[in-house]
Amino acid sequence: MTAANDAATEQLDFRVEGLDCTEEATLIRRELAGCAGVCDISFHVIEGRMTVAVDRSLCGPDEVTAAVARLRMKAYPWTPASDNAAAPAAAAFWEHYGRQLLVGVSGGALGGALAWHGIETGRLTAAFLAHDHGGAGTPHPPRSVHWCGSAPT
Repeated sequence: MTAANDAATEQLDFRVEGLDCTEEATLIRRELAGCAGVCDISFHVIEGRMTVAVDRSLCGPDEVTAAVARLRMKAYPWTPASDNAAAPAAAAFWEHYGRQLLVGVSGGALGGALAWHGIETGRLTAAFLAHDHGGAGTPHPPRSVHWCGSAPT
């Protein structure tokens, strides 16, 4: 990145598809570090937002989006509309609530399985203590069991 006069720099905001962890941010930072005119880069990973301070006489939005495209990601200028509607309307629900929905369903399934185990065995704590904790858990078979009729060696 180059040092530039504050008067000549401009902040460009981009929405980056695929920016969901710091590894992608590190890759983008490395790619943009080699571009002339890039002065500073910051990320808001949760929003998928990237802010790049550039010297407009050396670098513009097209150069930034091309650098991101070399990483097989897509960047496009951040607009007020992209604050709330980054994805098309049909995919907006799943994009926005998909992870929370899956976590809720898996948590509900786990809770249901624990409740079913408690109903079936009459001992809800046995589900949490699946091994022998002072006799409170599910007992293990005796150690002298021989599989396939083999004798101990």
